[in-house]
Amino acid sequence: MVSPNVNEVYHAVQTLTDAERDELWQLMEARAGRQGDSAKPHPPNAIALADEERKRHRRHDFQPIELPGGPLSHDIIRDRR
Repeated sequence: MVSPNVNEVYHAVQTLTDAERDELWQLMEARAGRQGDSAKPHPPNAIALADEERKRHRRHDFQPIELPGGPLSHDIIRDRR
């Protein structure tokens, strides 16, 4: 059984962008390294390098589509009422 705190953190992590997840991962590894783990911490610019790598592989032909109605968040709030 997963504790409520772990479940809450898991759901919060799901909302992060890829760059934010990488940053969180680096922070967790760095803290684990300080607690006696033998894992080598990554260089400080590892996040920036990973971000650049993702940018190179992005689609450049993306075109947003127009949908009728308001923002999705407003639709969800309205439907829940």
